[in-house]
Amino acid sequence: MPLEALGGIMARKAKTPEVTADESTTVVASQGAVVDTDLLNVRKGPALSEKVLYVLMRDTAVEIVSEPNSEWYEIVTPSGHGYCMQKFIKRM
Repeated sequence: MPLEALGGIMARKAKTPEVTADESTTVVASQGAVVDTDLLNVRKGPALSEKVLYVLMRDTAVEIVSEPNSEWYEIVTPSGHGYCMQKFIKRM
């Protein structure tokens, strides 16, 4: 992976996450939204039993990619790709 100089520090370019959908996933046009809770767990899959990948703070911008079911969004954030509960996201 190529490295870039960033203010005298070498940094790796971030990969753009690849997003795929199966037959049960509703794919939506990319939609901007923000986190509407103090701390939001972003998970590996659309279930509370899935591993927490990272945590986002209130008002962090996210991009909604799909709705795998009526309770979850598939999102892309500056931190990566994952799933979160819809009730903690405010669409812009």
